Amino acid sequence: MENREVYFDVPQRVLDWLFQVLQPNYYDPRTCFHDVVALLSNVKSLAPRSRVFTNKIGGSELLLCLYGKIEDVDILIWVPSEYPIMHPMVYIDFELINGHELQVSQYLDSEGLFYLPIFASWNPEECNLLKVVFDLRNAIRRNFPLKVLQRPPQVPQKLQSFEVRTDVKSPSLPPKVPSSSSSKSTSKYDTPGLPPKPPRYTDTEANSILTRMELMNSIDSLGNDFGDLHLSPSASATSFRLPPRPVGNTGISPAVPAAKPLSPLFPNFLDDETLTQHGDETHRHMLQTLQTIINELAASTAPNYDMEWRRRSSMIKGAIDKFYLLYKHEWNNLEQLRSTLKENTQTLHQEISKINEELDKDSAFKEKYPQDSFNLIDYIVAETVALNQLYELTAKHHAISDGIQLLSQMLNQGKISVDIFVKKTRMLARDQFLTKVHIDKIVKLLK
Repeated sequence: MENREVYFDVPQRVLDWLFQVLQPNYYDPRTCFHDVVALLSNVKSLAPRSRVFTNKIGGSELLLCLYGKIEDVDILIWVPSEYPIMHPMVYIDFELINGHELQVSQYLDSEGLFYLPIFASWNPEECNLLKVVFDLRNAIRRNFPLKVLQRPPQVPQKLQSFEVRTDVKSPSLPPKVPSSSSSKSTSKYDTPGLPPKPPRYTDTEANSILTRMELMNSIDSLGNDFGDLHLSPSASATSFRLPPRPVGNTGISPAVPAAKPLSPLFPNFLDDETLTQHGDETHRHMLQTLQTIINELAASTAPNYDMEWRRRSSMIKGAIDKFYLLYKHEWNNLEQLRSTLKENTQTLHQEISKINEELDKDSAFKEKYPQDSFNLIDYIVAETVALNQLYELTAKHHAISDGIQLLSQMLNQGKISVDIFVKKTRMLARDQFLTKVHIDKIVKLLK
């Protein structure tokens, strides 16, 4: 216990907790336990916990999670249940990156998942969690994954000029012109205020209106100084009211040119033909700039999409390979179990057949020799003493021959020396000779 505590600088309660978490849920709990303890011993900034991990397809699983700081970045290392066949998953802890945003690179995607070089060549026998952390440190040092949030850009001055002004008031209406029937013309009037600007007309309508204004002013100088003037309906469908003239001007006043209409407070961004053909230059310039920015963004993001697609493809391919290894391992175990069951079944059938044969022999023997007429001693003991002695001596003679042959084999294998071989062989040969002589005498007596 003291050696383990010195080698693995991890508290005993953490070791007990890891054993209880890994033992029932993981494919290889012994290897996983060893790698986690080695990582916690060398990287003091990490700590273990168990949390529910939800994958991209919505599946949930209770996994071991190692959390902490690596190179000033809050990291979550999820250890899959198939470890070490499948490599761990390394994420950035989104709960602890306040004031920062992700900086996507070749090692990090937009979801906070790291793609480390060690994952591309993952080998369950050589790779472990400690090597993953070392590779993660190198990736963070090359491309730091976080950057400070930037303030939103200010609105350009041109766009600010198009804001709707709420402080502009509608112009006040001019005083109503007195009717000629209700009041007589007087000699003195105050100068009236300026009337509102006329609406915008086309060039043809404006020239027609100016011509009629000159004609009506000439008629007005001969009659009443003020009056209501109306255009003929046949000439134009729009009525036009002249402002009151100053007193004392008896001559024909020159034609007053139409005032230039006010431009709208903010441009009309609707897509109509009039705006496209006769709109202001600023609007067209802004549309062109917007289209240019969209094209540049599309051109700049296309390589990122291609890179992301390649990363996802390699990740899916790696996952398929890892699942294939797991499937192959399970399939081999199943085939081995199947072959073992088949062999045991065949052996069992053979033994059952042998037992059935012996039972058939026993039944046949009982039928041939009933229990009352069968005496086992008759088959064991000979008829005379001489025959019994002859059986014993013959067995001894064959046993001595086997002993001499065994000594020869031991001499050839180098297990006994030549002296011992000669001594024992001479002794056995003498006994065999005497036994042979004794057998010959008994045979002569029996004859």
